[in-house]
Amino acid sequence: METPWPRRFAAVTFDGMARMDDRQTNSAYGNEQLRRRLLISEIRRRDSRDAAKLLTDELPNVAGQVLLEVSPGQTTAILERLTEDFVARVLSSVPAEYARQWARNQAYPDGSIGRMMDPAIAVFPPHISVAEAIERLRSMIKTAFVTYGFVTDESGRLTGLITMRDLLFGAHGKKLGFDPATASSIFLTTATDIASMGCFLGLATLLIL
Repeated sequence: METPWPRRFAAVTFDGMARMDDRQTNSAYGNEQLRRRLLISEIRRRDSRDAAKLLTDELPNVAGQVLLEVSPGQTTAILERLTEDFVARVLSSVPAEYARQWARNQAYPDGSIGRMMDPAIAVFPPHISVAEAIERLRSMIKTAFVTYGFVTDESGRLTGLITMRDLLFGAHGKKLGFDPATASSIFLTTATDIASMGCFLGLATLLIL
């Protein structure tokens, strides 16, 4: 039986309202994304004091997302300008590995490369194979951008570096610890000052211990 006109009209109206709500939701999301991109751009071009002032007007979770998009060195400098309470709320809003690294970076002296570190996401023991490393990376790359893999011993000390090219062309059965980082790599400590680090720019591989 044909649906009476008022009910059909109500259904059409409801569908139209639903589509309108979807458009409004999408528009609001787009506006928020645009605003966040503009905020990130503004933070990047300001010094730490002015950047901190801008972020204090934002919710802690928004501030956390913005800091994830700027350089680790700038993040460290900005966090030191914020109140302890606000920093605690920012750290609780970001992935745990970033919160730990940001807190650790602040312990290093000004001008050292220790203040510029990102968390190491792709960390592997030396006994696993190339194939096993690839499988582990499948889940890692869903939430993080991975450029290098780090091979560490039982104590957590860096013993080698792997690139995506190594995994792509390496024999799947080969163990990661079989061919550690080559002697041409440069090893620096977290206390090395940034000026000294600049002397090594342009050389093949830079490993920070």
